[in-house]
Amino acid sequence: MSTNIQELKNTFEKANQGHASLVEQLSQINPERLNLLFKNATSPESGNEHPIEPLTDSQFDSVLENNKDQVNKWENTGLEAIARGEVGAILLAGGQGTRLGSSDPKGCYDIGLPSHKSLFQIQAERIARLQHLAQIKYSRQINIPWYIMTSKPTSAPTQDFFKKNNFFGLDPKNVIFFNQGTLPCLSKDGKILLEDKSNITMAPDGHGGIYPALRLTGMLQDMEKRGIKYLYAYCVDNCLVKVCDPVFMGYCISKGSDFGAKVIPKSHPKEGLGVICNRGSKLTVIEYSELSDELAYKTNAKGRLSFNSGSICNHFYTLGFLNKMEQIEKSLKYHVAHKKVKCVDLNTDKVIKPSEPNGIKLESF
Repeated sequence: MSTNIQELKNTFEKANQGHASLVEQLSQINPERLNLLFKNATSPESGNEHPIEPLTDSQFDSVLENNKDQVNKWENTGLEAIARGEVGAILLAGGQGTRLGSSDPKGCYDIGLPSHKSLFQIQAERIARLQHLAQIKYSRQINIPWYIMTSKPTSAPTQDFFKKNNFFGLDPKNVIFFNQGTLPCLSKDGKILLEDKSNITMAPDGHGGIYPALRLTGMLQDMEKRGIKYLYAYCVDNCLVKVCDPVFMGYCISKGSDFGAKVIPKSHPKEGLGVICNRGSKLTVIEYSELSDELAYKTNAKGRLSFNSGSICNHFYTLGFLNKMEQIEKSLKYHVAHKKVKCVDLNTDKVIKPSEPNGIKLESF
C-alpha cells in the first residue's frame, strides 16, 4: 500500500475506517481485507450443513492398540530422519501468561515444579535429550533446529530469556526466532481501536498465523538450506509435550503424509478438549463446547467414546506442504475472540481500561 498520506486517507475513508490516521501503521494494513475478515468472522456460519461424524478406523492408528514391534518401527523411522538432519521443531510461543497471573511470555513461566524449571527449559532439555539419544544410536553429530514463533510483545523478552539462560545448553545457531503477524483490534461494530493517540491496538493473529509468518520471515528458506524435510509443531503451554516425538514423526513419514495430527483419548465425555472428526468429506476440529451431550457420550461398537480423538495442537508437516500453504491462506477462517481492550474513546480522547470485554481480536487456527 502506498505511504502517500492523501492516498492512505482516501483508502481508509472509502472503507469507512477514516477515524484511524497513523501513517506508519496504516501503511501496513489493508482495510478492505480487514473489513472482509470481520464480516466473515461475525457472520452466521454457513456451509456446515453436514453432520459431524466420528473418525473411521482407517483414518488413524494408536500406540495403545498396536504391538510393540510396530511402534518400534515407527520410532526407528523417526530417529533415522532425525539422524539425517531432516527434522525440525516449530514452537508456537506468541502468547503472554496473563491467565497465569504473569505478563511474561508463557514459556518463561514457572509452573510450580520442584525444579522450578520454565516451560522453555523443559522443552529445550527434551530436544537436547532426543539429540543425544539419536547421536548414541547413529554415532554422528545431530542437531534439531528449533524455530520459535513469538509475537511483538513476547519477542524481545523471549530472546532475552534464552540469552540469560545460555539457550539451556543448545547451540544458539539452531534456535531461530521469528514473529507471527498481527491484526488491529476492533470494536464490536468493526472499527479499528486506538491504543493511544499514536498507536493502533494490535494483537497476534492466532495459531493460523504460522503459515504466512514462516513464509514472510524467510523461515521456509532457512529450513530448505538446512535440509529439513519434516517439522513437528506444538504450543508452548504443554509441559508434557514430546518434542519431535520419533514415534509420531516416524508414523507420519511411513504413511507418506503431508500433514498429521497427534491426538489423545479423552479422559471423560465432557473433558474440555476439542476433537478431530469428519464433516462431510473434510476433517475438522470441533470444540468441546460445540459437541452436544448426545454426541459427547456416544460410544462405538468397542464401548469407547465415538468422538475420542482429543486435539492437543501437536502437528506434523512436510516442508513441501508448508511451501504450498500460500495457495490456501486466504481460505483460512478467522474467529472472533471477545477481549477487554484498552483503547481511546474517540468522543472524549480519554484512554479506557474496560472491566468487561469491549473489543474483538481476530484469530485464525
